[in-house]
Amino acid sequence: MATRAEWAERAERWERSGLWVSRTGTGSAI
Repeated sequence: MATRAEWAERAERWERSGLWVSRTGTGSAI
């Protein structure tokens, strides 16, 4: 299970890649 720190790191990568919204659908799946 991912920790909050890991989720934050992934969110940062996804945002930089422009995938955050498309990956979650809404942009706030956490």
